[in-house]
Amino acid sequence: MGIEVSAVHTLTRKEEGEKTLKERVFRELLRKLEETVRNMERLLRADFDGDGDEVDAANYLATTRTGAVLSLRISKLKEEINSLSCLDLSERETVSPGALIVAEVDGKKERYLVLPAESFSRFERLEVDGEEYFTLTTRAPLYEALRGKREGDEVFVNGTKVVILEVS
Repeated sequence: MGIEVSAVHTLTRKEEGEKTLKERVFRELLRKLEETVRNMERLLRADFDGDGDEVDAANYLATTRTGAVLSLRISKLKEEINSLSCLDLSERETVSPGALIVAEVDGKKERYLVLPAESFSRFERLEVDGEEYFTLTTRAPLYEALRGKREGDEVFVNGTKVVILEVS
């Protein structure tokens, strides 16, 4: 049940030199997703009865509601990983999928990686180079307010002022 992410590795690897910050944030997101899949797959293969007998946990879980939900979630995560491999991480001047944004929200710096909602369905907290980043999907109200905006633009979301400090 291994994960095929070779296209992602190609996307985030430069021929020479250091990865960009955006690539490192993206790679951390993929690492977390891959780790989640591995943990779920391990759970499906676990010895559930604990008596040392070999138990076909995958078959056991596959016949239960929990197992079916877990298997479906694993499939969905693998689809998300593969879909994200097509994300264009080139530099941006406006907020759009693939952008890395630094914004001031209520006087505090927040950092976001914008992801297309059809490729990604969850909110993730990531840490790269000692800084905290969050995923922001195109379904989020914050994204709707920021879409197409540039460095220096400001918007209000639910009464909160958001100033875009950087877009890359």
